[in-house]
Amino acid sequence: MGQIHPRPNQGNMPETALDIIDDTDQDIVSLPPIDRDKLFNLRATKGLSLSEIGKLTDVPKSTVFYYVKRWNIPTSKQLSRFKDNRADLFADQQRRIADTIDDECIKKASLVQRSTTICQFYDKERLERDLSTNNVSVMHASDYAKDIADLDAAYEELSAK
Repeated sequence: MGQIHPRPNQGNMPETALDIIDDTDQDIVSLPPIDRDKLFNLRATKGLSLSEIGKLTDVPKSTVFYYVKRWNIPTSKQLSRFKDNRADLFADQQRRIADTIDDECIKKASLVQRSTTICQFYDKERLERDLSTNNVSVMHASDYAKDIADLDAAYEELSAK
C-alpha cells in the first residue's frame, strides 16, 4: 500500500483531504498546492496565462500547467466558445445518446427507468412543440412583479375617480 500524500482536489474532495496514492506518484508530493477555485478564476474567468498565474501564486509555470491539465481547466476563450455553443453541443450529445437506445436497451431498463423516461420525453416533446404550459423563469419574475405593480397603480387611479 502506498504512503499518504496530499493530492490535488478532484472536485468532490475538500481541499485539505488526503488520499492514498501509489509510491510511483512521488511527483505530486513535491508540487506546491494551488487552490482549484482560485486557479479556475484566474485562468477561465480572468484569462491569465500560465506564467501570469505562476507569478501571482508564487508557483512555477510548470506546476500551474500540471494542475490546469489535471483538473481540465479551460482558457477563457475555450470557456466562452463552449458557452456560445452550449445548446448545439448538448443537442449533439443528446443525439448521440438517443442513437444508442434500441429495443434491447429499453427491454433491459427497469419499469421505473422506462416510466421516468416516458415522462421526460413527454415533457420535452411538449416544449419542442410549443405546447407546454406557461414556464415562468426566475429571471423574468421581476418583470412580472413590475407589471403587477403597474396594474395595481392603474387600478388605484381608476378607483379614485
